[in-house]
Formats: sequence, C-alpha cells, structure tokens
Amino acid sequence: MTPNSFKFFLFLFFALFTLVSSSLIYSCSKKEIYFASGDKTFIVENEQLSWSDGIGRKELHRTQDLSFHLVRIDTGEKPHVHQKHDLFVIILKGKGVFFVGDKKYDMKKGDSVFVQRGTPHYFLARGKGVYAIVIFSPPFDGKDTIEFQR
Repeated sequence: MTPNSFKFFLFLFFALFTLVSSSLIYSCSKKEIYFASGDKTFIVENEQLSWSDGIGRKELHRTQDLSFHLVRIDTGEKPHVHQKHDLFVIILKGKGVFFVGDKKYDMKKGDSVFVQRGTPHYFLARGKGVYAIVIFSPPFDGKDTIEFQR
C-alpha cells in the first residue's frame, strides 16, 4: 500500500466512523434526498445555501477532525487547490466531470472521489442542480481555497 492510498483509507475510516457515531446519514429516493444529523432531518433540496461564484454551500456538521458540507453546483467551479485540507466528495444528485490533478472522472449519483491536500481540482456540472456532500479534514475554515489558471 502506498502512502497516498494509506492516507486515503485512514481519511475514509475516520469520515465513516464520524458518520456512524454522530448519526450523520443520507438517503436518496427518486424525488428527494434526505440528510440526518443527530436529531435533525432535512430535505437537501429545501436547504438554504450561501451562494458565491455560482456555488451553493452549507456546513452540515463539524467535529474536531472533520467538517461536512452540502454543496450545489449549477455550472462549475474554478480550478483551485487546498493547501491544508484533504477532501472526500460524494455525489448525491446530478452528474458532471471532476478534474483531480491530471486525471478526469465522470461522476454521477453515488460516485465519490478523494482529493489530497495540495492537489489542483475542479468540478464541471452536466446540467443544473448537482448536489454533493464534501467532507474536509481538518474542518474547513473557508480560507484555504487558492485559485489557479488551467
């Protein structure tokens, strides 16, 4: 096992442990996506998001080691990098293309990808209303997004 794959599995283990231990779950039906955290359950599409640069965001849950965010992308995001944060993305609804480093991933509902800190990445939606859960480690502070030119 390479150091990068070990880091990914360690990250995934802690993310899944946090999901289970804090009752943070999601369920998709054909019409709605439900998300539960502790004693709160809500419909993803009904959540009020903070919008910036065509991307809607809302922090759903935070622990000492991770933060969980609901993200909606209608078109795409600018290429960027996080120097201090690893992230794990799970597509809840919609489809698009995720560029990570020099790789390109066609993504749809249920697909996931790990992005190691320092790796350039961006997502381009294919259609409006792509929803994803993004898990950051350490918890995202909103200040570690550095844009770059493709």
